[in-house]
Amino acid sequence: MNRGITWTGMRSGALALLLVSAACARTAPAGPPAPPAWEFARFADSVLSTPPLNRAHIGIQVYDPATRRVLYSHNADRHFVPASNQKYWPTATALQVLGPDWRYRTPILGLGFDDASGEAAALVVVGRGDPTWSERFHPESPDVLGALADSLVASGLKRVRGDLVVDASYFDGSIIPGTWTFGNLNGTSAPPTGAFAVGEGVMTVVVEPGPTVGAAAMVNPAAPAGVVPVLNRVVTSEAVPAPAPVPGTGGGRRFITSRGPWSDTLRLTGTLALGSESQTLRLPMTDPVLFAANVFADALRERGVVIEGAVRVVADSAEAAALRAPAAPVSVVELTAWTSAPMSDVVRHILQPSQNWVAEQLVRTLGAEKGEGGSWREGIAVQEDFLFNMVGIDSAALSLQDGSGMSHQNLVTPEAVVQLLDHARTAPWGQVFRDGLTGPGRPGTLENRMRILEGRVTGKTGTLSNVNALSGYVITDDGRELIFSFLSNASGLGGGPVVSALDRMVEVLATAGVPR
Repeated sequence: MNRGITWTGMRSGALALLLVSAACARTAPAGPPAPPAWEFARFADSVLSTPPLNRAHIGIQVYDPATRRVLYSHNADRHFVPASNQKYWPTATALQVLGPDWRYRTPILGLGFDDASGEAAALVVVGRGDPTWSERFHPESPDVLGALADSLVASGLKRVRGDLVVDASYFDGSIIPGTWTFGNLNGTSAPPTGAFAVGEGVMTVVVEPGPTVGAAAMVNPAAPAGVVPVLNRVVTSEAVPAPAPVPGTGGGRRFITSRGPWSDTLRLTGTLALGSESQTLRLPMTDPVLFAANVFADALRERGVVIEGAVRVVADSAEAAALRAPAAPVSVVELTAWTSAPMSDVVRHILQPSQNWVAEQLVRTLGAEKGEGGSWREGIAVQEDFLFNMVGIDSAALSLQDGSGMSHQNLVTPEAVVQLLDHARTAPWGQVFRDGLTGPGRPGTLENRMRILEGRVTGKTGTLSNVNALSGYVITDDGRELIFSFLSNASGLGGGPVVSALDRMVEVLATAGVPR
């Protein structure tokens, strides 16, 4: 959908104006000097034509919502990999179809629970994909599973004669989007997802040198026993000579971690110097649901609850439904439930820090709540319905593959980004959406950028290999609010020069005023 003139139209119009002006100059007396070219256009043209960014694929659109005019456009209808600008789509969709006040709710069911004895035949955790069980949402008391266990004890639970079962059927069996690459799997930017998970799918592992040179290092995952198999081939090496390494820099560490495709075994290989400080690693869980299930079981045991059966995860929908509604005479009692922070908080914690895992949980939630199941395909379909049919974005403008932007197969246009941001201005949830964005001096990825524009810029960044993005809102010196989207692909450069150019474009846009 074209809301105004295009860059091609602007150039053609400028050329026509120059020809008319030249003709008039031969027959008319000299008048007042022509106004100078809009400073932003001159600067953007320079960025596009000057090395090293002249080789990059760059898309720009600047839009004035007050006059409904496109002020500047370059490749605005072309496809770009958006990186974390991708997070705009699921967050806006969630605010529209679920609402800012919507909350996740995770019930814990006691099957055949007897109040008098405090015994249950089985305990069922009904996973609902809550992504808020981490320090990000609970900085003062991040042990949500411990709080749930306390609540169960307070309800009178003393013994589970059968199994502790986690119903994980709310999401389908996938754990990552199908378009992510193998290289994503061993980093904390792309942990696997699940219907019942804690810590954003990330665990810690502490590695310490052994007592003597040649001894195996000590590897201690912060995980329930047996959940994280470890293959430890880290050997203690000679002590690091003086001067001692700076604490926290990993001095004396020469080891790597790896996992094979879909392997649950953590492999560590290399050396760690004798006497060096311990190393704390942050690594993705291989099975976040099984991990959380066992953490929860341990929390109950620590509080004196006896679990006589096994800890199980049920992913099959029919089996899970039968668990939640067993045949008579077995009763089902909701012993407790956890209710999350509202969707407004979830959106803020996705957009400001650019949090990947929470964004992927949200996509699957959209599919489970408003589609036909908790899959990426269904979650993306819910987004497309909103974006195409309510926002009015051309369906050819977007190809969505995930929620976070980790996939290089996502494709969007700058024009589509601007259309969504324009729609959000007048949406009932628009202020919540804007409050969730980052900006200079505000928490998030723009906090320490463009500080001269503090209070005047809000937006979303994006970074992948050879991908940089910055889109949002800016208040100009003459008091107008403009919407912009700058997307850069295939620069072949490190992020520094590209980010500097994008930031400078915003600064010039803010100070150049709006052409009349």
